[in-house]
Amino acid sequence: MKKLVAIALALVATTASAASVINSKHDMSKYTGVGGAVGSGDACYFCHAAHNNTTFAPLWARFNPTNGAYTTYTSGTVSVNISGSLDNFSLVCMSCHDGSVALNVTMKGKQGTNAANVYILANNAKIGPDLSNDHPVSVNWVGGGIAGLTASVPAPFRVYNTSRGATALSAALTCGSCHAVHDPGISKFLRANPTSGSFCITCHASK
Repeated sequence: MKKLVAIALALVATTASAASVINSKHDMSKYTGVGGAVGSGDACYFCHAAHNNTTFAPLWARFNPTNGAYTTYTSGTVSVNISGSLDNFSLVCMSCHDGSVALNVTMKGKQGTNAANVYILANNAKIGPDLSNDHPVSVNWVGGGIAGLTASVPAPFRVYNTSRGATALSAALTCGSCHAVHDPGISKFLRANPTSGSFCITCHASK
């Protein structure tokens, strides 16, 4: 019994340590509303559907953008230089961040007003489809001293098993490798503090 209590307390502590997506910049109900009323409804509504299962993300409710139109980062130190397509996980992010899919349109229908004019895609806030000035994504992690990388991706960063079209990717760097989309505790939903002085060298050990 004591062991169960300890586990429960640990889970509560873990949950409490993470900031909530509610009222964060990823809470789209603040900008679009459900049923037409801005600020109403479920914060999860614009990304998830309780009874919809896809291969993109758990219970995903958004239409992914057309793949193949992205300009990606290229470099002689990147293990594979790709052009045009992204992995499934990164496409999930681009369904809001490349400006091609209206934020208030989901697989469940159109709700509220288009937040694109209010929040995330205004001016230069959108990220894609030109990703040539962003950190590489959709590439497998090849560590162990290659280009000064650590042997494995250290916590709190992570890699994913995903795919880029018909190509299976294992231990792939995706948008989610550096960003935790449900946790706004650190600026820009990052997994670690970018001003800590060790953000980059956690993985790029020899830099």
